[in-house]
Amino acid sequence: MSFEYIFACSTHLIYNGYLLIYHYTNSKIHVPTCSKLSGFNLNIKHYLVVTPFYFSIFRFYKILLNKNPHITVSVIIMFITLGPITYIMIGQFFDINTYYLPKSGCGYEIFSGLPFYEQSLYLNMSIVFIVPFLSLIINYQIYKTVIKKTSKLNATRLAEHKSLFYGVTVQSMFPLFCQIPAIIFIFAFAKTRSSVNEIEIIVHIFYYFGHGLCIFFSVVMIKEFRIMILNDFKIRKYINPLQSISFFMYNKNNDRTIL
Repeated sequence: MSFEYIFACSTHLIYNGYLLIYHYTNSKIHVPTCSKLSGFNLNIKHYLVVTPFYFSIFRFYKILLNKNPHITVSVIIMFITLGPITYIMIGQFFDINTYYLPKSGCGYEIFSGLPFYEQSLYLNMSIVFIVPFLSLIINYQIYKTVIKKTSKLNATRLAEHKSLFYGVTVQSMFPLFCQIPAIIFIFAFAKTRSSVNEIEIIVHIFYYFGHGLCIFFSVVMIKEFRIMILNDFKIRKYINPLQSISFFMYNKNNDRTIL
């Protein structure tokens, strides 16, 4: 997840840097290249939406079913959630029966005349809208089950699960609310084949501001997600050995199973 955030932010910076360079040098933009870069910058955000869902599925199997996710189920879920966006990107980046519509930024946006291309756009927008709710439902069920099984004396473990539930909820739901205007805008653009620059600017500001807030709340304010990202980069936080020993002795002296 840490890598995805960095990659998505880097892609956004590269795309906007590309536009700024051509703007300040008064050069002509190469429309096919710019349009593909714009499409990639937009489509990469899809993975930030579905990743918490995969994380939820994995936790559901490991915590509630006590086994690894079934490979067939995993493949089907990935095919459903990534199939439409992959189909869209193939049509765009391999220039399969492509056409361009006027749009701000690059001047034009690339589309493909592949069969069911427009239906794939609508299906992908539906996935972006539905998946966060599924993540929330799954994690709430995990949270309820774990809280029932965890000893009330183990306050640390209870707090950890509670914070993790809040973290996944923020990761899943907060981007959705910021993406609703963008989804409506894309849907309207696909239908009318025209866009209003002022509205598009407001939508982008709202979307990326929400994206930044999501990163801030989940990474800075929620300790468990901060630790997870530190672990992603192999950065270990210093833990006082006395605290570790006292916690171990406390668990050892309690004659009960602690999850």
